[in-house]
Amino acid sequence: MAKRTVTIDDTTKAQEVNQDQTIEKDTPAISLVGTETGGVTATIKENAGVVEIDQNTKVLKATPIISLQGTETGGVTVNLKEDAGVFSADQDLNINKSTPSLVLAGTETGAITVTIKEDSGVFVVDQDIEISKATPGTRLAGTETGAGDLTVRENAGKVEIYDNAGAAVRVADLINRTGLRDSDVVSATVGTGGATGEAFTTILSLGTGKEHLSPIAAVLTIGGTPGTAETITVNLYAVNDAGTRILIGSYSATGATGSTTLGAQDITVNLITNGAAADIEGHRITGIDVGAYSDATATTATASARAIAEET
Repeated sequence: MAKRTVTIDDTTKAQEVNQDQTIEKDTPAISLVGTETGGVTATIKENAGVVEIDQNTKVLKATPIISLQGTETGGVTVNLKEDAGVFSADQDLNINKSTPSLVLAGTETGAITVTIKEDSGVFVVDQDIEISKATPGTRLAGTETGAGDLTVRENAGKVEIYDNAGAAVRVADLINRTGLRDSDVVSATVGTGGATGEAFTTILSLGTGKEHLSPIAAVLTIGGTPGTAETITVNLYAVNDAGTRILIGSYSATGATGSTTLGAQDITVNLITNGAAADIEGHRITGIDVGAYSDATATTATASARAIAEET
């Protein structure tokens, strides 16, 4: 190996070497032993192809940069830098581990720690998010078959659902509902012995994935052959999510058959009249039942009902 001259200058109490240095051994290392008050020992070493530093590293200059230059096929140069108090990276950042996270620990007065992480395929932020700009929004671009490209945004003090593809605001079209539900005519069991023998039949139930039924019309019918002095009563009930029945319509006939039609106004008035506040406030209607009974001990009368409701 050819010899060369290496000059070490320590006139300023800092060593300067004018040639490259090679430490050739297993796990080579350089130790920096600080003797100042609060000083620590920092070790820089190579271990299995990786450079390790066992203390924090500070780059102290204007707009400091750490440059990572990949030499593999497809490699790129990544620059990490601080500029005017902002940390920036000019390439994508990939944290590749189980439940990766990024912690932002503010030190200003009133600051909090914010953790951003991925957990089981879901992006999680453990504090509120504020988007501060004109017409701020969150874009939802579905990739499933038939998906839309929608933005939920604030605009002039209102919340809008904006269709990015159609460039139009569409709210009603995007509500998850099937519209009107029709029970069709359903035969109801007629109980005997008066009101205590009332028999109940469910004629409409909430559909899968839906939240609420709003009854808007109904027809109650008495048929068969009632006795001359026999009174038949058919009741219509809204059933809330706690299973409580609230009377929203009724029809009675003595010694005769017939029917009655209930409109939305009739149903609303009956709901207010017969429903206790505790059964209405904060509850949803999840079903519609019919109750029917005769004041006789036996009957050949029949009862049926049909209800129409809006389902959301």
